[in-house]
Amino acid sequence: MITLYYLKKLRDGLSNFCDTNNKLISITGCNMLEYIALGILVFIFVTLFYGMVAIHDIPYKMAKERNHPQQDALQVAGWISLLTFHILWPFLWIWATSFRQNRSWGGTDNTESVTSKETNLQLINLQNLINLQHRVETIETALSIKSSEKVKAVAEKNIASEDDIDFKVDTDVEDFDKQTSQLFEDLDKLNLEQQQGDK
Repeated sequence: MITLYYLKKLRDGLSNFCDTNNKLISITGCNMLEYIALGILVFIFVTLFYGMVAIHDIPYKMAKERNHPQQDALQVAGWISLLTFHILWPFLWIWATSFRQNRSWGGTDNTESVTSKETNLQLINLQNLINLQHRVETIETALSIKSSEKVKAVAEKNIASEDDIDFKVDTDVEDFDKQTSQLFEDLDKLNLEQQQGDK
């Protein structure tokens, strides 16, 4: 609306200029001035449109430089902002600048503290690894000593226990024989008593 008003004013001014100064400029000259004014207006409109399109993409470019995790969303929001005559653009600027890779969201720049924390964590992990290796070595040596002692002890037990097993088997067999003979005797007595009771 405003641009149409100024365009009409410019056209009226040029036509008045041509009408009042007919002696200086010919009619074809007035037409030429109108074309020059139209060209200037078209150039201004194209420049303004290109400037708006170029400006809308600044938050996306900032987000891309900062490795922002929501770069695509910022680009789409920039295009929407272009359609709404950059009403959203200041918010997109804030959104794009709120993230930096070395400090995440907001806060102060803490690259040194992050690297020192990572270094301390690596040193602690290395110390734990060395301690574990030392413990494994001591356990392996203790196990090798104990296993060799156990092998000797088991071998000695096996030699001694073979004689014990033979003796135990012999005594167990004798006990079983005694018990079975006692049972048969008891059965015979019961049968005799039953037979005598029946007579």
